Amino acid sequence: MKAGINHIVVDSVQYGNQEMIMEKDVTVEMRDGEKLYINIFRPNKDGKFPVVMSADTYGKDNKPKITNMGALWPTLGAIPTSSFTPEESPDPGFWVPNDYVVVKVALRGSDKSKGVLSPWSKREAEDYYEVIEWAANQSWSNGNIGTNGVSYLAVTQWWVASLNPPHLKAMIPWEGLNDMYREVAFHGGITDTGFYRFWTQGIFARWTDNPNIEI
Repeated sequence: MKAGINHIVVDSVQYGNQEMIMEKDVTVEMRDGEKLYINIFRPNKDGKFPVVMSADTYGKDNKPKITNMGALWPTLGAIPTSSFTPEESPDPGFWVPNDYVVVKVALRGSDKSKGVLSPWSKREAEDYYEVIEWAANQSWSNGNIGTNGVSYLAVTQWWVASLNPPHLKAMIPWEGLNDMYREVAFHGGITDTGFYRFWTQGIFARWTDNPNIEI
C-alpha cells in the first residue's frame, strides 16, 4: 500500500517489453454514496492517455475458465491474452503497450462493489456513466473514453451510450443483444426456457454474500 491511498498499487508489472502500473480495488463513489470497485492498468510513464473501459457483474478479477474449451473450439487461443485479462474484457497486455489505460469496473453489488445487485437495470447504466466521467477527469486520462467487451459487457455499452456521456468517444461491443424481449425471452416468438435462468443463477451464485439482489 502507498501512503495516502486505500488501494493496492503495483509500481511496475513487466509484460513483454512494456512496464505498466496496476492499481487494484480503487473505489469510485456514486452520486448516491455507494462505492464501486475498479482495477486500473496504465503505462508506467508520464502522460495523459485515452481510456478503454469495460463494466459487468462477473467480477473485475474473474479470469476465463478455458481448461476444456480447446476440444470444442480448436482455434481458441490462436491470439494469446495476458494473465491480467478478466472474462470477456479488453486485455491490458495489448492495450497498455499501445499507450491506453484499461479500466475494469465491477458494477453495483458485484465483486467488492457496494449496493444492490441489479443486472439489466437503468441503475447499472447510470453507474457506468459516472465511472466514465470520473475517468475522464483523472490525471492519467486525456478525456477520451472508449468502451469494449463481449456479451453482457457489450450490453452494458449499449445502455450507457443511450445516456450520452460527454466523454464517451467510441465503443467496441461484441456479440451483445440490445432487445432482451425479442432476442432472449421470446426469440422468434418462442419462449426461452433455459438461457436466462442459467445466466441469472450463475450471476447470483458468484455473489452469495450479497443479500441485496433485484431482477
